[in-house]
Amino acid sequence: GDIFLDDLVDGLFDLKSLGNSFEGATSLMYIINGSMKGMDGYIKRLIDETRLILKKKELKASRTRILLLWTLDQHEMKGEKIEKLQELETKLKDYIGDVEAITQPVNIFQNDKTTIIVACSKHDFDYILKNNKDHEIIILKANPLCQLISQK
Repeated sequence: GDIFLDDLVDGLFDLKSLGNSFEGATSLMYIINGSMKGMDGYIKRLIDETRLILKKKELKASRTRILLLWTLDQHEMKGEKIEKLQELETKLKDYIGDVEAITQPVNIFQNDKTTIIVACSKHDFDYILKNNKDHEIIILKANPLCQLISQK
């Protein structure tokens, strides 16, 4: 099946912990650092893809709303998913003012802005596909291909 941002972030804490337990440059450290850089690169790509949607669809940033939909366990001990969600939200706000992170899929009310939903997990993507009644919504799958599902 699909791999989403949620799946990519899963082992991040363990990877960081493992990386902190080594001293000096080992081949494993190169792999760990490469994986961390890969994650940062993916976040950047997701932001670029989101910006590209605005450009392709000729949407104004001021008339666009971005919802980062990622159902998270608020009591998770490691917190790397919440950290990545906040990072994504902060970086997107540099380009589009109206960015909101949603950790519980609630009824996403529509306002006068064009809404782009970034589905960060398989669960969230399936939920939004099944429950979305608004055909104006644009859905971006947070998977390696950054697939765009436009309901128009």
